Amino acid sequence: MLRKKLRIAQLGSIWETTPPKLYGGTERVVSNLTEGLVKQGHEVTLFATGDSKTKAKLVSITPKALYRHGVSWGNFIYPLLHIYNAYEMSENFDLIHVHLNMISDFTAAAMSKLLKIPSVFTIHFKLPDKNEPPQNRYLAFKNFSDINYVSISNSQRTIKSLNYASTVYNGIDFSIYKFDETGGDSLCWIGRFTPDKGPESAIKVSKKINKKILLAGKIDLNDKRDQAFYRAEIESYLKSNPRQYNYIGEINDKQKSTFFPKARCLLNPINWREPFGLVVIEANACGTPVVAFDQGAMREIIKDGVNGFVVKAGDIQTMTKRVEEIYNMPDKEYREFRRSAREYAEKNFSTEKMVANYEKLYYKILSNK
Repeated sequence: MLRKKLRIAQLGSIWETTPPKLYGGTERVVSNLTEGLVKQGHEVTLFATGDSKTKAKLVSITPKALYRHGVSWGNFIYPLLHIYNAYEMSENFDLIHVHLNMISDFTAAAMSKLLKIPSVFTIHFKLPDKNEPPQNRYLAFKNFSDINYVSISNSQRTIKSLNYASTVYNGIDFSIYKFDETGGDSLCWIGRFTPDKGPESAIKVSKKINKKILLAGKIDLNDKRDQAFYRAEIESYLKSNPRQYNYIGEINDKQKSTFFPKARCLLNPINWREPFGLVVIEANACGTPVVAFDQGAMREIIKDGVNGFVVKAGDIQTMTKRVEEIYNMPDKEYREFRRSAREYAEKNFSTEKMVANYEKLYYKILSNK
């Protein structure tokens, strides 16, 4: 049955560009979804920064990404104007899709109650526990529990009372990642330098097996705690042996296609309930298997022996053992492992699959309004 094309508003971020030039998982997903919906013939309006790149109609209240220009994460006025701008235009849309990423985004949840059209809210962060400080996010979810929420993994659903309309896994554009079946001899880690992402654990694994590790990622200019962590836990390693512990800075998508293939495997020793983990499928897209701590969605993304391994959270010894197993694989077996990683990720986490799942959800919600 032919379905009418929809008028869809994507309410993205004004903190980073869409897609991001460097670090920015949520903005990358919003970009993939937006471009995929345009490709399907829908009339899409993207609310993002003025320097974003899209084939959709772009609307913005700020010419450039706020984070890159030193605006504090605690700023509330810019997000308020951003959300209000989209909602003021609601009569032009069949549906508004909001991407919850910052505490200020909850303004959209409150304002959605006043709209005549339905809204969808994808949650891009870890859902809070009621006993976990700060309690303000938990309080917001409890007060707006009946709107249409989308989780990006089943493990993310720690607040059982929310109205989960669907789980839709994030998807990437596999065409921009160069597959390499040979791999390299180093380890790699990529992310934000924060205890949650476990860069110090990745370095410890590389030290145990005496292998070079390439580190890429973001040092948050607006977070003094992350900066202190970097100085206390990471910097000394880099200075002690820069040939073994090599930080190359933040990298873009094009650079990832040379970064991941240089590695025998990606280490993802996360210390938090990560709701998805885009770096896993980006590494897999290049053929690089991943060894991760069992936190958040890792067991939904990684199938042991197919595209990587999942080990007990915090268990550096077992992680090291798995990494050594990957290094000891015969060449033929390792090449097949890399092919398997790419095929598994492409089958389950492509942009096309994500777009199809969101389209299905949009039509379902609109048929029930």
